[in-house]
Amino acid sequence: MFAKMKSLSEQLANCQLPAEQSFSIPPECYTSEELFQEELKKIFQYNWIGLGRADRFATSGDYETMNLGGKPVIVLRDHDGILRAFA
Repeated sequence: MFAKMKSLSEQLANCQLPAEQSFSIPPECYTSEELFQEELKKIFQYNWIGLGRADRFATSGDYETMNLGGKPVIVLRDHDGILRAFA
């Protein structure tokens, strides 16, 4: 896997070159389960993620459940009008 990921890393670096020298994203970026698991770890596990606009929860008691990065999440506006999210 490491050799494959290194090769993929090198290919991804090519995407950041000036337009006349760059290449498109390698096909494995769309199909690799290993890369998907890496993205879940690096993007969803350690970073703040926006869940939507506050006006979707205009009234106390409004809520929505969703799945974010493979984890169930509930967002709600509590009785004091504060938005809260629980994972």
